Amino acid sequence: METAFVSLIAYGVYSLTSGLAFTIVLAMHDGAKTLSSAQIQADGAAYIVASPLTIAVLWIAIRMARRDFAEYLALNWPSSGELLRALAIAAILLLAESLASVRRRFRLIHTQAPSEPADF
Repeated sequence: METAFVSLIAYGVYSLTSGLAFTIVLAMHDGAKTLSSAQIQADGAAYIVASPLTIAVLWIAIRMARRDFAEYLALNWPSSGELLRALAIAAILLLAESLASVRRRFRLIHTQAPSEPADF
């Protein structure tokens, strides 16, 4: 129960601070209408700003529980079999994504009229 409550508090702190940081970034640029696609990456900066406060919530909970960090979060190193299985699954997903992207581009090229240039 205690761990679930702490994780909910940490999630709330993370959501609140990242939303507040993103709102400040948008206000600095006169709203979202004037943002370019490169400036929208400020959303990542908002998450980076929110991370230390979330880590602080977890640090306080770990200190109050008088446990080791890895023990509190139940962190265990994966076995070599689990690691190889995860890498194989990631490779299969990457291959499937690449094939889907190539197939989509191939369809895009062949469905356009001959006078139009291909969009990439």
